Amino acid sequence: GSVCREAAILRENEIPPALELRRSGPPARHWGIRYNPRGTTAIETPTQLNSDSRASVAPKPVYRAFSSFSNSDFRIYSASSTAAMMADNVEHVISYWVIFEKFHSPALLGFAVISHWVPFLIFAAFSGALADRFDVRRLIQIGTLMLFFVSVGWGAMFLTDSVAMWKVMSLLVVHGFAGVFWLPAAQVLIHRIVSAEQLPSAVRLIATGRYLGF
Repeated sequence: GSVCREAAILRENEIPPALELRRSGPPARHWGIRYNPRGTTAIETPTQLNSDSRASVAPKPVYRAFSSFSNSDFRIYSASSTAAMMADNVEHVISYWVIFEKFHSPALLGFAVISHWVPFLIFAAFSGALADRFDVRRLIQIGTLMLFFVSVGWGAMFLTDSVAMWKVMSLLVVHGFAGVFWLPAAQVLIHRIVSAEQLPSAVRLIATGRYLGF
């Protein structure tokens, strides 16, 4: 009688070998069964089909320093961007020198720096939102047209010797807002010209061209 009871207990505690569990999960894993020594229940444990962790590692893309120059559109954009930055900085040097020679005012030169960078600090985020909603080429055209009118204004004042404080301050403010339209949209345009593999090269070359323009 005791032998029969022990056999019945063993049969109750035995886990059927043909037990199958159907569970939803990632394709790279399946559900296994592990015996619980504290009771008679089965514990479901996920096990990985492929134990080699190297199998899931994707190969790293190969980046080349000048790979973006293989894109003809980017070559044109890089050359024009560098030329535009050089022209902008030439205008800075000429206008600041004439302003100082005319007024000898350190405060006005300080205003020139503030009017150039404060619009970026306050409105660059809004300009980036505009670049997400509208055609970035139109924003770049708006910024470059503003810079064009500022340059024409400087030239007209210098040729006619009609430099006035309020004119100078107005042109400096317009110049600062022109950069707010132009530069964020110009950065977004890089992503739309080159591919993902060429993007690191393109960003580096645009930044290099910008500092060469100085």
